[in-house]
Amino acid sequence: MAIVLKPPGLMFLLLFVRRRHARAFAVLLIASAALWLLVLLRYGPSGTVALVHEWSALVERTTAPWVLGYNPQGLPTVLLAPFFPVDAIPAPAILTLAQLSAVALFVGAIALLRPRAPGLQALFILGVALLSPHAWRANFVLALPAVLLAVSSRERVGWLLLAAIGLVGAVVQAGLLGEPLFRRVMTFRPFALAFIALAAWILWTQRGPRRTGAAEMNSGT
Repeated sequence: MAIVLKPPGLMFLLLFVRRRHARAFAVLLIASAALWLLVLLRYGPSGTVALVHEWSALVERTTAPWVLGYNPQGLPTVLLAPFFPVDAIPAPAILTLAQLSAVALFVGAIALLRPRAPGLQALFILGVALLSPHAWRANFVLALPAVLLAVSSRERVGWLLLAAIGLVGAVVQAGLLGEPLFRRVMTFRPFALAFIALAAWILWTQRGPRRTGAAEMNSGT
């Protein structure tokens, strides 16, 4: 359902690939087909094509004007912000490059450090929000598994990161700061930076063991 309704949900596919969940792919295909079948039955083939076209046009029309506003807190916006003023409209090619760069950084870090199962799941769920160019504050409810992982940790750094996230959530409010100051603070992407730090901590603390050359030779034999 998440993948059908929101394209960033495709991050879950990478988790399925990493863990070789064939059943998850099967359920995804069946559920997607069932949902689209209902649309086909209601609107017919031509109506469904028209709906898809209108939806894609809406995404193209709204993504670029919003991506550098004060609300977005995703990694693509963090990568673009140093090079563009607030509320700028980046060219489609630039936006695509930022999106691909964000995914490459995220997936590359996971491939390099190979986090264990609890951290891996938490990272991919958080990644659905973090890699979206329209990741607003509410989208970071998907950080809950990562937050729970930090809560269960006994490491001081994890608790400090949770305290920082809590402080950002409590202080960065329009009602507390006033609308003008709130918007200025949000353009520094405090939510994005806090949750990027949490993701980096999980990557490092949940990293898998390194395989030596001898171990790889033994496993091959």
